[in-house]
Amino acid sequence: MLAVPGLAHASNTTQPRVPPSFLGTACIEVVDRTVDPVWRFDVGIPFEDTSLGPDEPPDGRTFQFFALCRQPGPLEVLPPWITAADAEVASMFDPTIEPPAAGEPLDESPSWQGCVQSVTTARGRMPISCEATTDGAAWDTTGVPAGAHAVWGYTYEPVQSLWTPRDGVVRVIDGDDASAGPAVSFAWPLTEVDAGLDAGVRVAGCVSGMPGTTVALSWVAAAALSEQGDAAWQELAELPDPQPTFELAFVPPAAAEFEAVFLRAEAVDPQGRSFVAFTRDPIVFLSGCDEPIGGARSLPDACGVGSGSPPIPEGTRNGGGCETDGSGGLDESGGDGSGTGQGASTSASDETGSAPAEGEAGGCGCRHAPAHSLAWLLPILLLRRSRAQPSPCACSQRRTSA
Repeated sequence: MLAVPGLAHASNTTQPRVPPSFLGTACIEVVDRTVDPVWRFDVGIPFEDTSLGPDEPPDGRTFQFFALCRQPGPLEVLPPWITAADAEVASMFDPTIEPPAAGEPLDESPSWQGCVQSVTTARGRMPISCEATTDGAAWDTTGVPAGAHAVWGYTYEPVQSLWTPRDGVVRVIDGDDASAGPAVSFAWPLTEVDAGLDAGVRVAGCVSGMPGTTVALSWVAAAALSEQGDAAWQELAELPDPQPTFELAFVPPAAAEFEAVFLRAEAVDPQGRSFVAFTRDPIVFLSGCDEPIGGARSLPDACGVGSGSPPIPEGTRNGGGCETDGSGGLDESGGDGSGTGQGASTSASDETGSAPAEGEAGGCGCRHAPAHSLAWLLPILLLRRSRAQPSPCACSQRRTSA
């Protein structure tokens, strides 16, 4: 996560890349092609950025948008180039740019073959200006495979172009839910979170699919994911048909203290079709019962597009691990130090836990991790400090069908 590309000697390498602000996002947006195959979305910017240097290509400092058939994993990095031709053109203006290796550009990558749809084309790259972005962008889904798609923005500015995820998922259907596979997405947290280990967090999300769709939720520590791959994921809960939304209390085990944690949700419908969502930024669990800090995106909007975002769901409350039973001790929601992620509750099922009452004080003893566990936390904190780009906001909502 800390790998930084080597800097070329171009004049703009020290400048921050401008991310698109995906205004007005929703947790899941459904595009019914029998009604209208064209999906439109808003684009904001934190500031205009159009002044090209002599070592930049003419179409530099622009946005392009893509729809992916799957969400990249928490530690997965998208390719830095869209095509080898982009690198070739850029090298004409900056001779320090070297051609990418075979299979490195997005259109050649084995990991993404058949999975990438161009929402906007390279010819239609959008300048980072109010004039170009105020009307937003449109995606004609005619001919696109039905199902869930994760939308990403690409700021083309060699040699360090920037990828920015759009929160939520776009689900393309043809008239009814059975015409496409399911979609699942997290509505909270959307950005980094610091949370008390014993308080835990409540995560929120949404689901769209045919009746009988199930969702399996799991969690992983970033260090374990880096070392063990997918085998490191640990089951959190199995939710039977939790549409349209779910809310989950998560109080991690003591071993998660000072760890960076990610969440995964896999939706599977009765026909066996599936889609997997991840939280992109980590939850770092610290000692004690502090309420979560973070989790919601800001929305820089220098051009006054003004669509904003729906209200943030009540995922910022803790996971119930610091509730008391009247004697000052912990209740049974998973905060007794032996937790394995207990305390799940959803809109469809509330069998194993519940949120603390509004304004209720929590009391608990704080756990303390061994000193060596701080080794993973330090890079995460340094990474956060080094981030320069602002982030936009999203929440749980279906635009057309729910």
